[in-house]
Amino acid sequence: MLTLILLAAISQSELTGTVVRISDGDTIRILTDDGREQKIRLAGIDAPESDQPYGSESRKVLAALVAGKTVVVKHKGQYHQKRLVGQVYMDGRNIQMEMVEMGAAWHARRYSKSIEQEGMQCEARTESRGLWALPNPISPDEWRRGRRK
Repeated sequence: MLTLILLAAISQSELTGTVVRISDGDTIRILTDDGREQKIRLAGIDAPESDQPYGSESRKVLAALVAGKTVVVKHKGQYHQKRLVGQVYMDGRNIQMEMVEMGAAWHARRYSKSIEQEGMQCEARTESRGLWALPNPISPDEWRRGRRK
């Protein structure tokens, strides 16, 4: 058991940088302390696509939270579509959790088993926060599938 905990701790890395661009509600670019620009995909959430209802609002929510601010990205070196996938924190706050709590993104159950995040999504839906105020919210997965047809 201790070996598994140590391996998990060793395999996770941190990256610190200033947010220089918000691509959409789940993707940012940071300028790292060593001067590199890195595209980051926020782990465990899926925000509406830019051309989807609530897409631009989701991007604005993320921008209000992190634009121009210093963040810490905890990652395991995994990439998805040329983006480093990681948990983004600012001043100790979990940005993914805040996006779900505000109804600006879905909890991505396929990639995250967070019971807390799932509970936040249920609460946001019950209280009609953010995208949950739409008459018929469509998940980004469904939206992408519909565009491919």
